[in-house]
Amino acid sequence: MRPAARKHEILGFLERGLADFSVSRPRARARGWGIPVPGDPEQVVYVWFDALANYISALGYAGDPSLLERYWTPSTRRTHVIGKGILRFHAAYWPAILLSAGLELPSELLVHGYVTVEGRKIGKSLGNAVDPFELIRKQGRDAFRYYVLRQLHTTADSDFSEARLTALRASELADQLGNLLRRTLVLVQQRCPGRAPSPGELTSHDAELRALGERATFAQNAAFDRFDLNSGSAEALAFVSAANRYIDAQAPWSLKAPHERARLEAVLCVLLDALCHAAWLLAPIIPETSERIHRQLENPALLEGPLFPK
Repeated sequence: MRPAARKHEILGFLERGLADFSVSRPRARARGWGIPVPGDPEQVVYVWFDALANYISALGYAGDPSLLERYWTPSTRRTHVIGKGILRFHAAYWPAILLSAGLELPSELLVHGYVTVEGRKIGKSLGNAVDPFELIRKQGRDAFRYYVLRQLHTTADSDFSEARLTALRASELADQLGNLLRRTLVLVQQRCPGRAPSPGELTSHDAELRALGERATFAQNAAFDRFDLNSGSAEALAFVSAANRYIDAQAPWSLKAPHERARLEAVLCVLLDALCHAAWLLAPIIPETSERIHRQLENPALLEGPLFPK
């Protein structure tokens, strides 16, 4: 179970004593709402017992078990992603139900936190709900995706701010990613018109950037595997930042002398490779932008407008 704090929370609950729990409630207590218990009209099925069973009934339990046999087996990874407010039901009651039925338990529980807005809990009475479709219309789908994955923690409470979304869109997506792409492609168009630059001998600086890309891939995969989406997204941006430092340090625009031609083209090759790798890292985060970068890298002559216009 992740995070560890939620695991300790449920273990503390169990240590206080839990021999069993009832799968029914008095009809009067439920105000007549619920599925009647067969043979006892004064009882209804406990709402959570009914609700939790949907995980396996949707896979054909007690009917066609083909999906259950495919997805609910010891060899499959069965991760339940739940909110912290329903931890007890999924970490105590649901395993008890499965054990009583002789079925496999979930492989793991991932317990996420809540999202607040400008430091305040979201509530109808407060009138501070955020319309994601309106945000997408204003900021763009990829910018919204990027903010959510980059800034909102998977397991901890997080705060949403449109002002921070706007700032992140400008500072990281437009200024770092967008400008890196545009600077590189303009140089390729100007200095290598109609053809791709020729790769040359790599310097230690070139090799270092490529090694950073490999390490970012490994770190991002590990982060995503543990559902640490914001850390995985940060790895992609860290590599983009490294590529920006590289282009500033190598200053390919200053390599104009004939004897610097080979070095110019080698630097441009490294930059094109870095942008391709960055787009690959960003594909699960901002897929439309990643596809657009790949399209421009395949044909630098088709230089499009800014990735994220200000």
